[in-house]
Amino acid sequence: MAFDDELSAFRAYAECFPDSCVLLVDTYDTLESGIPNAITVARELREKGHQMIGVRLDSGDLAYLSRETRRMFDEAGFPELKIVASNELDEYVIQSMRSEGGRVDIYGVGTKLATCSGEGGGALGGVYKLVRFDDQPRLKVTSDIAKSTVPDRKELLRVVDANGTFVMDVMCREGEQLTPGDRVYDPTNPSRHKAVPNGVRFEKIRQTVMEQGRILTPSPALEVMADRCADQLKRLPNGSLRLFNPHIYKVSISPQLHEMRERLIAKYQQGG
Repeated sequence: MAFDDELSAFRAYAECFPDSCVLLVDTYDTLESGIPNAITVARELREKGHQMIGVRLDSGDLAYLSRETRRMFDEAGFPELKIVASNELDEYVIQSMRSEGGRVDIYGVGTKLATCSGEGGGALGGVYKLVRFDDQPRLKVTSDIAKSTVPDRKELLRVVDANGTFVMDVMCREGEQLTPGDRVYDPTNPSRHKAVPNGVRFEKIRQTVMEQGRILTPSPALEVMADRCADQLKRLPNGSLRLFNPHIYKVSISPQLHEMRERLIAKYQQGG
């Protein structure tokens, strides 16, 4: 994400890890961009006396993508390159991929192996992504809009109604002012949007607790944190805590963030 194009990023990574290079190829388009660029880098490494290990597939139809990747590698003269698959894998997904003729060499199993899943368990996924670099906003562009990140520095506002009930959270650009009536967007599906209702107030809910290794805000006592948690849960919209078909609490992005994200996606998709 620190580079303007995928091939430049691949080359920089290969330069750092010439003999242990595994490239993640689903940033833009796995078969149209990722694999061809990976083959280019594999050729360049071979010419310098090094050997790329392989690629990793982390989204999409992994069985189909792995079959096509294997075909493309073999036709390009790289039958030794390995194909790694990841993305919330478990024994059921792996079995399905194998039964469909997937050509995966290595299965990257993480979350489902290290945490309980299913009823009574689960994991909260979180991934660090670059949002600003060299004084420019950055984002991850992918064919899966739900995995496209939200760029630039942000503020997080909580919309609260007159009764103190939480309505939604909205991510805004740093310094952006949000007002009732503004249209906000679903970050996983920009075609879904709604207006901020009237009669609400906005609370800034993000604060810096550590900076440059120094703790800025002392941690409250455990009892204080427990009381605050209980109070916050009571302020969620009706139905948010029910076990079956719960109300999904809305997290949206602001008009300025939406416009910036759409503009950057269009720019990167056009190769700019």
